[in-house]
Amino acid sequence: MMTRLSSLFVKNLILLNITVLAMFFVGCKEPTGCLTKPYGTKVLAIGNSFTVGATESFLLPIVNESGNPLFFASAILGNSSLETHWNNLQENENVYYFRFICEDTIISHENQSLAHCIEYLDWDYIILQQLSSNSGTYNSYFPYITNLINYIYDHTSNKDVEIGFHQTWAYDQASSHGGFMYYGKNQLVMYDSIRYVAERVCRELKIKTFIPSGTAIQNARVTLGDAFCSDGYHINNLGSYIAACTWAETFFGIDCFELKVVPSTSISDESLYILRSAAHNACLTPNSVTK
Repeated sequence: MMTRLSSLFVKNLILLNITVLAMFFVGCKEPTGCLTKPYGTKVLAIGNSFTVGATESFLLPIVNESGNPLFFASAILGNSSLETHWNNLQENENVYYFRFICEDTIISHENQSLAHCIEYLDWDYIILQQLSSNSGTYNSYFPYITNLINYIYDHTSNKDVEIGFHQTWAYDQASSHGGFMYYGKNQLVMYDSIRYVAERVCRELKIKTFIPSGTAIQNARVTLGDAFCSDGYHINNLGSYIAACTWAETFFGIDCFELKVVPSTSISDESLYILRSAAHNACLTPNSVTK
C-alpha cells in the first residue's frame, strides 16, 4: 500500500512540476536578448490597427536587410483616437496591447497602461497617429496631441526624444466604413483632407519626423487603383509593404528599390516597382500625391 501511494505521489509531483514549467514558459514571452538589452534606434508607435498594418509585416525584415538595427514597439488600442489616448493616459487605463517586433516574433503584453509604454525605455522616437476617420478633421487633434506631446517630454527618460507623426490613408472608394460619410464617401476628398490637416498640425507643432503612409498608398492607387485594402480601410499585404517601405525610408533613408524583401513571390516586377516608387515618392514629397 505504501509503495502504491508513494508511486502515486511521485507521479503527481512530476505532473505538477510539468504544469508549473509549462505555465512558466507560456507566461515568459520575453526572449533574453531583444527586450532585456535593446539596441539600435528605439521607436515606440502609439496608435491602433492602422499602426499594426503599417509596421508588423515587413518593417523589421526590410530594416534587417539594410543592416540598420531597430528596436520597434507599439502601444495599440483598436479604434482609438488622440482624444482616446489622452483620456486613457489621464485615467491610467490598463487597456493597451504593448507589442514588440522582436527577433522576428511579435510579442504582445495585454492590459498595459500607456504611461507604462512611454516610460518603459529611453525611446529615440515616439510616433503618434490619429484615428483614420478623424485624420482629416483639424479640430479633432486638439488639445489632445499637444497634451500627449507635453506628457511624453515630461515623463520619458530620454529628454531628447523626437516626436513623429504617422499619416493614415484614405479608404477605398467603395468602403462601407461609417467614418467615410464625413468626407462625402469620396476617396480624394478624404485623402486631400488628411494630407492638408497632417501637414498643418505637424508644421504648427514643429514635428519633423513625418511618415507619409497615406500619400504612399494614394500614389500607388493612381496606377493600380483600390488594390491595397482588405476590407475597404485596413491595408492588405501589398498596402503593408508600401507602408513599411515608407517607414524604413523615413527613418533610415533605405533604398527600397534594392530590397530582396518582397510582399509576394508572385508579384510582377512592374507592380513591385510601382509599390516601391509609391513609397519613395511619398518620402520625397511627403505632403503631395504623385500625379
